[in-house]
Amino acid sequence: MRGVNHGARIVFLNGASSSGKTSIARQLLLVLGRPYFHLSIDAFHAMRAAEPTEPLDERTVLGFHRAVAGMAAAGNDIVVDHALDHPHWFTDCVEQWRDHDVVFVGVRCPLAELNRRERLRDDRETGLAARQFHRVHAHGGYDVECDTEASHPRDCAMQIKDYLVDNSRDRVFAGRRRRLTLLPLGVEHADELAGVLNDPALHTYIGGRPETADELRIRYARWAAGSPDPAVRWHNWAIRLTEADRLVGTVQATIAGETAEVAWVVGTGWQGRGIATEAARDLLDWLTGEGVRRVVAHVHRDNAASARVAAALGFSSTGQERDGEAEWELTLGSS
Repeated sequence: MRGVNHGARIVFLNGASSSGKTSIARQLLLVLGRPYFHLSIDAFHAMRAAEPTEPLDERTVLGFHRAVAGMAAAGNDIVVDHALDHPHWFTDCVEQWRDHDVVFVGVRCPLAELNRRERLRDDRETGLAARQFHRVHAHGGYDVECDTEASHPRDCAMQIKDYLVDNSRDRVFAGRRRRLTLLPLGVEHADELAGVLNDPALHTYIGGRPETADELRIRYARWAAGSPDPAVRWHNWAIRLTEADRLVGTVQATIAGETAEVAWVVGTGWQGRGIATEAARDLLDWLTGEGVRRVVAHVHRDNAASARVAAALGFSSTGQERDGEAEWELTLGSS
């Protein structure tokens, strides 16, 4: 009997809804030379009795990642069927599956074909594939990529099997363990962040004063409830240092149409380490997947460190100021 094994293999199929991941997974179970389990995020969503809500979806997805990790830790090889709709889901997978051999497979399909398939299904929300089309692939590269319009699911499975024959190749996941994770900001982060953001000098540039944990809970609850204006979306994340397992700051975005205003703040004791730049870059990647094209940041005219972050991210000063803050602007997808 196999005991706990930290060397299980995870074949991770990532793609938009209706891209053919499940069909490939079924073929993989037939062609791979050893037993694999097929674990699908759709199956986990289907286990719930409650109607889906954003917090419930988030808990389901994070629980799914940990269920996969648990199965792999027991020595089971797994084919994962998933859609990485948010950047922190990718970083969470990297962190949770760090002890295992993860083969990352991009399942691609042209948008027109995704839409056609979606119309033929009675178990998919209309427009889901289009919303996911850019987002799910925003994280970067793959070990293997399949085009399910051009290739039959069995041919895709054989392509993946052929890749698995060569164990000497470097895996994408092995090189992508991040030192940072962005967590959707919630009231549960207030206690820790109150200590991180309690330096009065920090508020010289971001305004206000250090807030107590109770005050932050009220603020974070209001942010989590969303903007009262249906045309505006609020998104806020806590920055977590992976190895230290501690929070060090926040990033946020306010989106209206194709424009987003962003901000970042890192606790005084953690500044000067590139954390703000790295976290904001992850935020920009996510905004690209959300269809944002213009990004604006307002930086206090005397905050040289934050200005360097903006410059490193590719922002340019517009020469305009508002309430003592200089405006910086970035166009996404211009390359």
